[in-house]
Amino acid sequence: MNFKIKLTCTLFTNLILLLLFFYLSDRTPFTGDEIGTLDISALHKPIPYKALLSFLFDNYKHTHDDIIFLRLTSYLFVFLTIVLWNFIVIKNNHELILFNFFILTSSFVLSEAIYFRYYSYYLLCSTISMIFLTNWLIVIKNYKVILSIILTLLSPYVFFILNGLQFGLFSFISIFKKINSSKTKIIIMFFMLVSFLIILVKPMIIWNLLKFFELSDHGGNFYSSFKLKGLTAAVLIKPFYAFFQMFFGYNIIPTESIMYIIAIIFIGICFLVLLYKVFRKQNELFYIYLFCFIIPFISIYYFFEAISLPGFTQLESKHGLLLFPFIILLIIRHNRLLNYKINYVFLVIIFFCHLTGLRATLKKINVNWPNIISSVSEYNNANKINILMDGRSSSTFKFYNNDESLDNKIFYTWEEDRIIDSLLNLNNSMVLLLNDYKSYTSLNIEQNWNAGKESNNRVIGLNKIIDKLNNKYIVVDSYVEYPTYAYFLVGKKRVDGTKSLGVWKHNLKDISLPITKGKRTILSSILIKPQDSLSIRYSDKLIVNLESGNSNLIDNKAVGIVISDKISFELISGENIWNLFSDYYDIKYKNENVFYSWIHRPLVSGSIKYPGSYFKHKACIFGIDLNGYNSEFIIVKNISKDQYIRVWI
Repeated sequence: MNFKIKLTCTLFTNLILLLLFFYLSDRTPFTGDEIGTLDISALHKPIPYKALLSFLFDNYKHTHDDIIFLRLTSYLFVFLTIVLWNFIVIKNNHELILFNFFILTSSFVLSEAIYFRYYSYYLLCSTISMIFLTNWLIVIKNYKVILSIILTLLSPYVFFILNGLQFGLFSFISIFKKINSSKTKIIIMFFMLVSFLIILVKPMIIWNLLKFFELSDHGGNFYSSFKLKGLTAAVLIKPFYAFFQMFFGYNIIPTESIMYIIAIIFIGICFLVLLYKVFRKQNELFYIYLFCFIIPFISIYYFFEAISLPGFTQLESKHGLLLFPFIILLIIRHNRLLNYKINYVFLVIIFFCHLTGLRATLKKINVNWPNIISSVSEYNNANKINILMDGRSSSTFKFYNNDESLDNKIFYTWEEDRIIDSLLNLNNSMVLLLNDYKSYTSLNIEQNWNAGKESNNRVIGLNKIIDKLNNKYIVVDSYVEYPTYAYFLVGKKRVDGTKSLGVWKHNLKDISLPITKGKRTILSSILIKPQDSLSIRYSDKLIVNLESGNSNLIDNKAVGIVISDKISFELISGENIWNLFSDYYDIKYKNENVFYSWIHRPLVSGSIKYPGSYFKHKACIFGIDLNGYNSEFIIVKNISKDQYIRVWI
């Protein structure tokens, strides 16, 4: 296999990957940690990564017009990773073809390639670590042990901090092997066990060490609390879910299809078989794989997250990237250890997973922030407005905003009540911009671990603001792509008690607004609690649904009353109103009453769940004709004891 073939494959792979990069980047908003990366002063390590960004920021602008340029820095590390594999790791044409096709079809790699953060650098560092550990360091020599110790110490600063686990464990097993005395080995093992137990009892030891060496910048109650996260069900499943996402990417969920579960179980079994056969044939290599890849990967979730304190970053699949080069190596180099037919099925299933994930990634609908900012600017040109937004909207809005006239019109939901009240008393038109689901759902400290505190006060505060807005304003336009809400409001001519806007929880995360069907446009929705009521402005069609965890609601039971000036009628379960998740509960409903339906995708969350959250199923809302009920207002009363009625405005 000559240089020309390797170069051709490298160029071809990068050409196709770049086309996918430009396409996906154009559809993906620049937000969250990407904007955080622009604050170079807050980014301390890795030093080479910071040095590159510092050079770019000193010599080039970084505005929303430069998103592609900024993200190309992440692609650079993917490019270097491909070069290393093709020119150093790959040994034959079989490996060359498998590797390049693996990278081309991997939505996991593509997602990190367009993400302006240090994770693609982590991928490059993990590849370099893999090359050292499986090629150069596999034959243990004294100077190599010394080098591995040096690399362990340098990893947090030069590589990625988690790569230090790999070199550290290699150093340990190398030194351990060189000790001939059984007594000394027992003493070392006893010392390691005692140290491990001390850390479990006193985890602040390790966190204070990380803080001292500036390897962690988590502050506040992170260091003052002694509440450990522990091995919760959510933590236990994380390494398995990370393994799943390394094949399917971030936009496929296991419970969407039984085929996905079968596929990943088959791949997992094949991996175990391959590892066993490597153990039988190349014992030393097996121990490198075990101690330098598998154990560090598992310890990221089962050790570091388990002993974490409130305020600690919740670890994701990308934090386990050190395993990814090992996965690739096992597939392209050791796949022939499997039976020929099984190997064929193994590779076919892997690329089925990849292509399924790639398709989902390229089709994913993301929040269109440029469109939101453009709409706000146009609304400002037509009306005298103020903008009320939460903290998670602020940085993204400012990054994309070109309209300087909006800068002095921005207020925040966390400001004092008197400021909010004075803002609403101006009777200007209003834009409400929200982007934080923790303000819609009350979370306890276990559910909101990375923030290190409950979110109940934020929910209460936002609900107070929404009540005030409903009292003085009506919604005239909206853009909702959960968890992002953009509501465009105008002041009421008089206070009439009607409401027109609300926010909701994750059970409605897959619906996008506005929805227009015929003459009816849905801009928002409001949930009516049992024994409560809601006043809305008249429309010729009332759009409603039931929401409850109770699937045993008796049909033909009145759950609500609709009252107009001239007439009233009952909302009867099974006749003119049904549960949002009727398909999930296997409740029959009249198709002619369905106003709109969509697919509810499973929610993978260790902190939030609701009936039907784990599964893919249909969600429906239902329409009731009100022609002839001409009235200025309509009152919807919830007369049930355990059912919630949602009204779509």
